[in-house]
Amino acid sequence: MEGLDEEAEEAALSFQNRLNPPFEEEKKTNHSSGSCLTASLIKEIVKLNLQIERISNGQVKNIDYSNLETESCIRFLIEPNDGLWEGGAWEFKVVFPDDYPNCPPKVMCESDYLLHPHISASYGDICFNLLNSEWNSGCRIVDIIMGMLFLFY
Repeated sequence: MEGLDEEAEEAALSFQNRLNPPFEEEKKTNHSSGSCLTASLIKEIVKLNLQIERISNGQVKNIDYSNLETESCIRFLIEPNDGLWEGGAWEFKVVFPDDYPNCPPKVMCESDYLLHPHISASYGDICFNLLNSEWNSGCRIVDIIMGMLFLFY
């Protein structure tokens, strides 16, 4: 695991160096969209991205954080390997509010033609307790992704 931490640290540092101005571990930086992100969030995403395929049993292969700086969001694709939705692939967008992790991010399905009781067909809004009443500042991105996977079983 030590090598993984070093790789995540290097990737997070590389990402941070592209931001203007660079910031320290817990210092918040305002981006053009007006949102704030911390270095710990970036490190969390980079580290999770290195492990996500194994953690999700191959159902999430990559977390795209290329829009994190400009839109304060990440995207990921869920491809269930069992159940009613086996063989499908749906893209989700997670938008982080300025006061994340104290407030939950907004998660939306960006794919068309997904009929699911917990996903709004017209807006793609996701309905599950972790994103509302059960959210606390200890919740992490991996909790959101694993909760999303659970919706497909």
